[in-house]
Amino acid sequence: MIALYDVKVPTCGEGRADARALSWRVERGQWAEVVGGAGSGKSALFEVITLMSQPSSGRLVVAGRNLERVGRAGLSAVRREIGACAQWPPVLAKRTVVEHAVLPMVARGGASGALAAAEAVLEGLGLEHLRDVPGGQLSAQERMLVGVMMATVGSPKLVVIDAVHEALEAAWRGRVLSWLWQLKERGSTVVVLGRRPTSRSSGGEVLRLDAVEPEAALC
Repeated sequence: MIALYDVKVPTCGEGRADARALSWRVERGQWAEVVGGAGSGKSALFEVITLMSQPSSGRLVVAGRNLERVGRAGLSAVRREIGACAQWPPVLAKRTVVEHAVLPMVARGGASGALAAAEAVLEGLGLEHLRDVPGGQLSAQERMLVGVMMATVGSPKLVVIDAVHEALEAAWRGRVLSWLWQLKERGSTVVVLGRRPTSRSSGGEVLRLDAVEPEAALC
């Protein structure tokens, strides 16, 4: 599902620009975690894996596609197979939570089953009580939960979560990790980034960024 071959990811260590050259492989349907401290390059790697940015060097394969060889249409097709949740997921102030859940399905071309998929993810995450609440009325934690919901609705082939679980209360963190594991069991590839391994880390592949020696780079 994901393969990195000497992909350079920028880090921000003590006032200087460094990069880590990463080689890593995650198989389809696997649970994987990226672990590292502040400035280790987690968020930069998140953007590379989710195709929000391009690495400065190296080769990246996502969903079995060598991204050096796909055109704009091919890149858009791969993006539709990815569900991503950044550390601070944005929400639309006037859209309800259920409308937020529908939007990714429509973007992936699954409008006909969007509402059913939205209701399923609300139930799976235990967010039914927020169904008709506008985004502008959500707390910071609820916004993070909505971000996870939008990343996982419809069980995309690849789900990437950037450290959101670490900012949640313990009960919600456990529920989110359980939900992500269920997606993995149903065939999605799940990648979770954070400062520490999760309680599920023993069941998957762990990339420890702090163990990869950085090199000087302009980034």
